Amino acid sequence: MHGSITDFREDAGGIRFTADCSQAYPGAGCVLRQVRVAYAGWMLIHDSIEQPGEGIDFLFHTDNRDRQAVIEITPERILIRRPCASLLLLPLLGGTATDLGTEYLDSDPEGQRALRIQRVGAEMATLLVPLRPGQTADILPAGERAWRICVNGTEEIVALKG
Repeated sequence: MHGSITDFREDAGGIRFTADCSQAYPGAGCVLRQVRVAYAGWMLIHDSIEQPGEGIDFLFHTDNRDRQAVIEITPERILIRRPCASLLLLPLLGGTATDLGTEYLDSDPEGQRALRIQRVGAEMATLLVPLRPGQTADILPAGERAWRICVNGTEEIVALKG
């Protein structure tokens, strides 16, 4: 066993769950992942690690078999552009984003593209916002450990606990 769901909730805005992933990371102490999937289309992943060592890595793998993804990395975000949709990845608590290059997927030696966000500290919060052509997203600070997320006219305040 590599973890268990310790809490699951559904409300008018979406679903939330917490997973205890401690067994998957020996020596890290308590490892919790809180996930919120909003009906508005975005997802928040909040990881906390009791003993993170040098920090936390968030790995994201994309399908690169058609070579159509354009990746833009800035200190504030990663933007993956594809012909029919884009994906914003935002490290809400800061971090350093790196393109790790390509690796095998199926029989294609460059079929998978790997991205990493690293953060020194015991927690990381990553917001993923998928966008169709013409959609917009604004993510603005709304207080300490809180953000106003506006995706295509739908607005919500998200705050991290702790």
